[in-house]
Amino acid sequence: MIGVTAMFRMGHRLLERVTQGRTLSEEEQMGRRAIKFAQEVSYSFPCYLISFPRSGSNFLQHVLESSSGMLCRSLYSNTTFDSGDVLCLKSHAISMPYLLDEVNRLVSRPRRPNKFMVLQRDPRDVMISFYEFAQKRKDISIPQREFMDRVAFHYVLSHGTRIETWRRKVEIAPLSIADAYRRYVEQWFVNRAQGLDCLTVRYESLVRAPEAEYGRIFRFLGLTCQLDQGAVEKRVQEFSREGRERGVAHGWTKCESTYGELISEVEDELEAEIRVLGYSDIGD
Repeated sequence: MIGVTAMFRMGHRLLERVTQGRTLSEEEQMGRRAIKFAQEVSYSFPCYLISFPRSGSNFLQHVLESSSGMLCRSLYSNTTFDSGDVLCLKSHAISMPYLLDEVNRLVSRPRRPNKFMVLQRDPRDVMISFYEFAQKRKDISIPQREFMDRVAFHYVLSHGTRIETWRRKVEIAPLSIADAYRRYVEQWFVNRAQGLDCLTVRYESLVRAPEAEYGRIFRFLGLTCQLDQGAVEKRVQEFSREGRERGVAHGWTKCESTYGELISEVEDELEAEIRVLGYSDIGD
């Protein structure tokens, strides 16, 4: 049986033959860097970034890709890629079985994930952003008081040809937004499998102290790169142009007049999760 390192080397040599004689695109160059770097670390590419939707995973990956010069992608992207070329692959899986099912369905040459980052964010910020996202994606109006309990998690996520959640073989029963979030916290934070090579990342630290938090991420991934501060600032500026203040920690405290009903629902429904994740004292 060919080992993982040998497979990467074979793929690297094949890529060199295929691309010889022409200028590589930026994405191809990033893929080559990832293939080369994968031979130098002890884990198999990619590292999986686990996050509940609207927790800041796009922000994290944008800065990580810009800083490392290696590809960071989403499982739900419509673009075709080889997982061996990707440093970090995003998933919204609410449990490990759910993730393994996604990997088997959506990843070419799937390998069992063995390195993870799990992203957390104040649930009130998550749900306000998810609420806005759901209405825009589905082009519907949802009463704030009904969002947590009467909207199905997979209904919001299903979109296009790539995210065919109806094909899933686990978590078959319909889940409300609140139930899906409880499941996510229970599986990835409260009862996370022992021995899992996993780094917990706080969104609030990414925006308040990016040097320190991205430094933790770089060390976890074995990277020696420097933080691209320009990428951090650019991404925050992009968020800030979208209406209410975004790209900040605990932004919900500044929009209670608009989303007071939803915030109250989140605090009632997810009181235990807010406490577990360490956000109970925010806004008191």
